[in-house]
Amino acid sequence: MALPIPYDALLGAVNDPAEHEALNLRTQYAWLYRLARDMNDEIELDLKRAAQLALHTRKFRLWYDKLVVRMANETIAADPDYPVVRAQGEIRAVIEGAFALRRTRWATRAAMVQELQAFHAEAGTLYDWMEANAAAYKQGFSTNRVVSADGDMTDVPIKITKPPEFATRIAAFLALFAAA
Repeated sequence: MALPIPYDALLGAVNDPAEHEALNLRTQYAWLYRLARDMNDEIELDLKRAAQLALHTRKFRLWYDKLVVRMANETIAADPDYPVVRAQGEIRAVIEGAFALRRTRWATRAAMVQELQAFHAEAGTLYDWMEANAAAYKQGFSTNRVVSADGDMTDVPIKITKPPEFATRIAAFLALFAAA
C-alpha cells in the first residue's frame, strides 16, 4: 500500500488559497443559518444579531465571489498566488470538501453549485434590503451599546420591537434551509 503524499507537507509547498476561501464560505454559511434561526425564533429584534447578520452576509458574498473568480480561471491561467493551472471542476471539489468536512452535503455537486449560487443571491438581497430599509439597526446598535465597568462591550442583547417586514424577510431567508 502506498499512502498519498499531502501536498502541503512538502518543503516550499504553497497552500491552496481556494481551500481557505472555501472554509471561510462554509463558516459564513453556518453563521447565517444560526443567526436567521435565532432571529426568527425571537419575538424582539436583537440589534447585535442584526449587525452580525449584515456582517456575515457581506462575508459570505466576499468569499463566494472570490471562489467564482477562481472557478472562471480554472483552465485559463495559473493563479499568481498558487502557480498551478487547475483542471475543470477542481474548485467545486474544494468547496464540496469544505462543506463535507462539517457534515454539510448536497445530493450532487451540481446541486451544491446551483443552491450556493441561489443562496449567494438571497444573502445579497437580504443585506441590500437591510441597508435600504432597516439600517436603523446600526444607529440603535451604536447608541444603545451595553458596556461593562471595564469599558468592554458586553453580551447583553439590545432589543427593539421586531418590524413585521424584517420578520417576514428573516423567515423567508431561514426557509432556504432544509428542515432541521
